[in-house]
Amino acid sequence: MVAAHRIDLTNDFDASVVTANAIGVFTVGPFPSGTTVTVTMEATNALCDVVLGAQTYTCPPANDLCANAIAVACNSVTAGTTLNSTIDAVGTCTTALNTAGGVWYTFVGTGGNTKVSLCGSAYDTKLGVFTTPDCVTFTCIEGNDDDTDGNGFNVCTNDLHSSLEFLSTLGQTYHVLVTGFSTNTGNFILEITCGGLNTPLATTTVLWWTSTRTTSAAKPAGRSFRWVTRSPCAAVAVTPTTRRSASIAA
Repeated sequence: MVAAHRIDLTNDFDASVVTANAIGVFTVGPFPSGTTVTVTMEATNALCDVVLGAQTYTCPPANDLCANAIAVACNSVTAGTTLNSTIDAVGTCTTALNTAGGVWYTFVGTGGNTKVSLCGSAYDTKLGVFTTPDCVTFTCIEGNDDDTDGNGFNVCTNDLHSSLEFLSTLGQTYHVLVTGFSTNTGNFILEITCGGLNTPLATTTVLWWTSTRTTSAAKPAGRSFRWVTRSPCAAVAVTPTTRRSASIAA
């Protein structure tokens, strides 16, 4: 090997060649996740060639780490996987969440009742919701193992799938950890349903008439009309008066 002076690192996946002409660490690839590749060290003297054998490495999901959590919207359904994910150091949140690999999502609270479920998943799941400022310190909001547990809301056909609900804070970012019972991993379906102030405010329009006589193309003689708009949070009372009109107090 020393007499060869140079080694070419080739592979059976593509035509790329990495030349090693000094002592050091050399990288071959990248290759698609899950691909099996045979790497060969080829020297200038063929007698020095060495086949390193088949190498397989499967990359973890893109949101394997809390810092890489994928943002999803309220009232959404997301398909994902925990296959090849790593275990997170979050400990216990109602149930132990550090025995199987997991992946992360975030959503923003709407100030109402929020439901998170993994119904329809392909394995025995677990679920946790946290707040965290830095993905190092976690505050447990709620966790769940099985849909029929005391804090699940019993919505999944398979009781081994997870569900939970809690009252969210408007504008708060929540981190959702999807993981599994024991060491289970697999494909899942994450559904987040949010109540509260996540829809535009409506207005209330009140119409009343008085006996003032008016004549125009827009208003018939003997009636005039007025419109008053109030927010839906305001109490609107309509009280008849002796002048056959209505007054509004809010």
